[in-house]
Amino acid sequence: MTTTDPSLDISGNDVRGFLLMHDQIRAVVPEAARHVRALRPGDRRAARALVRWWAVFSRALHHHHVAEDTELWPLVLATAPELAAEVRRLEAEHAPLDADLAAVTTALERIGTLAEPGFRPAAEELAAALSRLDTYLRRHLASEEELVLPVMRHRIGAADWTALEKALADQGHGRDTSVLLPMFLAYSQPDRVAFLRDRLPAPVLVLHDLVLGPRYRRLLKKLPAATR
Repeated sequence: MTTTDPSLDISGNDVRGFLLMHDQIRAVVPEAARHVRALRPGDRRAARALVRWWAVFSRALHHHHVAEDTELWPLVLATAPELAAEVRRLEAEHAPLDADLAAVTTALERIGTLAEPGFRPAAEELAAALSRLDTYLRRHLASEEELVLPVMRHRIGAADWTALEKALADQGHGRDTSVLLPMFLAYSQPDRVAFLRDRLPAPVLVLHDLVLGPRYRRLLKKLPAATR
């Protein structure tokens, strides 16, 4: 028996904007583990860059969870009340996930100040924690997409969808936009990159292509050199 990836369905409401954050999660968390393993004791420049990069992602993901909890889940429950138990389970997973994200930020800030012999065990422990978080998040995303995407595409009305899309589009804080926008464009699937670029005002695209994108690539070069 074969199953179809619900994220590949292109009918109904266009959920590509919603899935942009899912692309970031699947890319950034394992990438962070690789950067942590590549970090060297005393390299405070790389450590600071890694903290900034992760913190922007972490804040955006926290906001995504808040938007789901306050906007998406109530609408899904009103539209598909038969999914109540599964929606409540997904919602309950957000609080421990957000606590894990905050713990990673704290640990990143700490290992940047450590020297040997304490540095390497702390870095390995953090990298392992990120790998476990990656596994858990992938299960959460797969379950969420299987359960909720069909409702979002085919059962939510046009007016409610427009309002929901606007709420979900506000990913993170304005001060993070200079990193978050190029991050989204760098890590998203091609059709979702096209969706995002099509939605952005022309001046913002020019700003990204000429300023923010190159600045973000310079930030990436400051990160510990990770190998796949």
